[in-house]
Amino acid sequence: MHVLDSMAGAVFVVVAAIDFRRSLWIVVIALAAHVVFDLTYGAYIANAGVPVWWPHFCLTFDLTAAAYLAWLLRTNGIRAAA
Repeated sequence: MHVLDSMAGAVFVVVAAIDFRRSLWIVVIALAAHVVFDLTYGAYIANAGVPVWWPHFCLTFDLTAAAYLAWLLRTNGIRAAA
């Protein structure tokens, strides 16, 4: 695994581990931030171990998950904080 991939992953893991219990809106923001990461992945990180289709797949998943979670939070389908 590429060092930059590991560093980026570590940032997302730390934010999720620390902040998700405070508010699920932080998860929505993190997923949206990961969409931006996926959009710019090839410009900053060259990793031959990542299939060419992976950033697009990951972007689609992250965008869908962020939108669905935001919708659930806005419609009171789930509570935003514990």
